[in-house]
Amino acid sequence: TAADFTGTVLSSFTPNVAQSTLSITGFMGLTTYYFRVATLNWPGALNYVSAGSTATTRGLPPGCDRGYDVGKVGWTYGTIQAAVAAVPSSLAEETCIVVRDTETYSEQVTVQRIATNGRILAIWTDPTFGGSMAVVNPPQGSTAAFHILNASVSLHGLAVVTTNTVAYGILASSAYLTADGIRVDSGGSIWSAGISASSGAVVSYSSGTVQDADGIYVEGSNASILFSTAASQSETRNAIKLDGATYATISDSYMYNTGTAVQMLSGAYGNLVLRSTAVSSQADYQG
Repeated sequence: TAADFTGTVLSSFTPNVAQSTLSITGFMGLTTYYFRVATLNWPGALNYVSAGSTATTRGLPPGCDRGYDVGKVGWTYGTIQAAVAAVPSSLAEETCIVVRDTETYSEQVTVQRIATNGRILAIWTDPTFGGSMAVVNPPQGSTAAFHILNASVSLHGLAVVTTNTVAYGILASSAYLTADGIRVDSGGSIWSAGISASSGAVVSYSSGTVQDADGIYVEGSNASILFSTAASQSETRNAIKLDGATYATISDSYMYNTGTAVQMLSGAYGNLVLRSTAVSSQADYQG
């Protein structure tokens, strides 16, 4: 990492063998590495030739094999949707889109028609930011900040803050959504649900704060809401609504609404609420 090669990071020696390539792993992110090669002359002295240098980018989040970097300045993609569009239509490895700043992105991010093949497509705020979040503010007329029509999509460390009227903060009509460390704040502009999820979804360490809407809406089977907060301020809506949902688990979570805190209806059964608090001026639970 020094141009004069003091404090050498790695050295390789190949005796009596012609070698034209060398693979090196374990580089640190945001670091410049310098390279040189040498041959031995007849007396055994090294003759060095500079082979140049390269600078690494930020590392990928855990579990990511392939990454697409998003940022307002100096990164490959200027919007999250542009990075989604660059993802192959069929995944062969764990694929991550990483937002490398905490700017506000005025866009609807739509994910659809990607064959995940047992892999995950993940969208992150760079986890090295220590809890600071990239923000998505969907334009007027959008369906949601994140409209997920694709199975096996995960969202990590992102904020949805709406200043325009939209139906949802996050709408996932396909199975196996993961929403981890997500914050949805409607500002009175979301009219259906802060987070809407389907079968196999896991919403963890997240919050859905809305006014005249459902905080978190779940349908399908085997969804989980863990260590999360759902809040509404509506006499007719719910903090959490399980609409025909079966075998869902709400655990270690907090639900608040001026109306009903948790509502289970239209054939909902087999659902569990564990170690959680429901607060309402009308009814903590209906169903």
